[in-house]
Amino acid sequence: MDSGTNFSDLRHAQQVRSKLNSMEGLPFSDVLSSETIADGMAEHSADCRERVFTTDVVLWTFLSQVINKDQSCQAAVARTISFLLSHGKPLVLAAAGRDGQLLSTMRGEIIGDLALLERKLECPWTFSAAPTFPVLLLSRAATLSSHRREGFNLVLRYWFLRLAVTHGVRFVIGTFVAGSARERTLRAMGYDFFVNTLGWQQSTYRSLAPVTVAVLDMQRNGERALAYCLQHAGEGIARFSYEGGFPELKYVRDL
Repeated sequence: MDSGTNFSDLRHAQQVRSKLNSMEGLPFSDVLSSETIADGMAEHSADCRERVFTTDVVLWTFLSQVINKDQSCQAAVARTISFLLSHGKPLVLAAAGRDGQLLSTMRGEIIGDLALLERKLECPWTFSAAPTFPVLLLSRAATLSSHRREGFNLVLRYWFLRLAVTHGVRFVIGTFVAGSARERTLRAMGYDFFVNTLGWQQSTYRSLAPVTVAVLDMQRNGERALAYCLQHAGEGIARFSYEGGFPELKYVRDL
C-alpha cells in the first residue's frame, strides 16, 4: 500500500470523526441502529440486563465518548441525557463524583395514558387510587455499593418531585419488591401502597413475589414528601443541585 493511500484514508477518517463530533447528542445512533446492535448480540448469543440505559444507548455513549475531545464521564452523561430528552426517551438523573464517576442514577418516565402505565407495571390498574394523567413513573434507581448510605436515592427523588411540581404532574408512581427497606421511607413521605400479586415477569427485573406499587399524590402529600427529603438528605441535595431549568415534558410512547 503506498503512502498516498494511507494519507487519503487518514484524511477520510478525520473527516468522518469531525462530522460525528459536530452532531448533537449521540451521533452513532444515526449510523448504528438499535436493530443492528440487537441482531449482532443475537448472532453471538450475547445476553444483557437493562438497567438505567438500554444496550444500544450504552454503546452509542461509549463510542461518542471515545471520539469526543471531552472524554469525561460527566460530558458523556450530559450528551446521553440530551439525546434521551430530544428523542422522547425517559429522563435519567445522575449524581456524579468530582472525578466524573457516576455514583447514583434514577429514571423517570412521563406516562400519558392508563394502558401504557399498566404495561409498564405489568398489571391491570385495579387499585383504589385514581391517578390523573400524565403521571411520573420512577424506576431503575441504582447506587454504587460504596455510597449506598449517603442518601442519593432521596436526593434524586427530590429533584424528580420538584420536576413534578414544576409541570403540575399530580401523581408520582414507583414499584419495589414487597418487604423492601424502601417501604418505610416512602411511607413516611406520604406514599400509598398497593399490591401487584402478579410480580414482574416480562422485564429484566424478575420477581415471582408480590410487587408493591407506591403512589404519591403530590396535591395531598407533595409538600410532606419534599420536606422529608430535605430533612434527611439536605446536604446531598445542596451538593447535587439540578443544573439548569427543568426540561419540557416528553411523553414516553412505548416500553
